[in-house]
Amino acid sequence: MPWIFHSNRVVIHPDYCGLGLGLRMTDACTSLLLKEHPDYKIMARFSSVPMKRARDKSANWKMVAVSRKLGKERPGGTMDRQTGFRDQGVTTWSYEWVGDPDEVLKKLGERDA
Repeated sequence: MPWIFHSNRVVIHPDYCGLGLGLRMTDACTSLLLKEHPDYKIMARFSSVPMKRARDKSANWKMVAVSRKLGKERPGGTMDRQTGFRDQGVTTWSYEWVGDPDEVLKKLGERDA
């Protein structure tokens, strides 16, 4: 059975959101890991709508599952805002890497040049 690596959180400074940096960073890290270990399987799970939209536009990622949890607020969490969106439910999207690491690294190298 191959090793499965999972990514579920990418944080970009608010001044740089919307530039595609999160997806470029995860694509680069995934490509570098797969260059060293081509038999690894890479998965990603997000509840962020912008990350879902970015992944949907990318040919490197394939959506494999959608999950919606209703009324599943975790006790002891920090989600005690007045809106309580965790209590209203959270949708998560799961993706699997299907891209070519060589192509991704080549494109990233061309952008940096």
